[in-house]
Amino acid sequence: MNRQIQSAGKQKQMWLPMLLLAGAALLLVAALAGGGKEAEKKQFTPLNEAVEQALLELDNKPMPAAAPEIKQEAEDEQPEMEDPVLIGGPPNEQENETDSRIDINRAGMSELQTLKGIGPSKANAIIMDREKNGFFRSADDLLRVKGIGNKVLSEIKESIVARP
Repeated sequence: MNRQIQSAGKQKQMWLPMLLLAGAALLLVAALAGGGKEAEKKQFTPLNEAVEQALLELDNKPMPAAAPEIKQEAEDEQPEMEDPVLIGGPPNEQENETDSRIDINRAGMSELQTLKGIGPSKANAIIMDREKNGFFRSADDLLRVKGIGNKVLSEIKESIVARP
């Protein structure tokens, strides 16, 4: 009886590997019969070629110009403004004509370097600080820039302005 139990146990142990082997063989046959990824590529190639052809056609077509009557209608629909609203109020023409100070919020490297005591490195530091922290509210805000202290600021204060 012991031998019958041992024989039945071996048959159960052999059953599982045989099932796995049969499953693997079926998967291999299915993969070989189906053509694998090469068949998939062939199915999508015509679509890729069609899309590519359509894109080439679009690139070669000139863009149509708007019809003259559409342009005229668009111009007619725009309301006329009597008094434009300016942000920050109307400009003071006298101030702009006589004010030769350098605006530290808009000056470039070359303009900043015309100031006494400001060389390329300090001019660059001013621009980098302005880009990082935003516009200067006043000339005194230049003190936040590394390399500019009270002495340099006092020498250039009359030559600069911080316009919003």
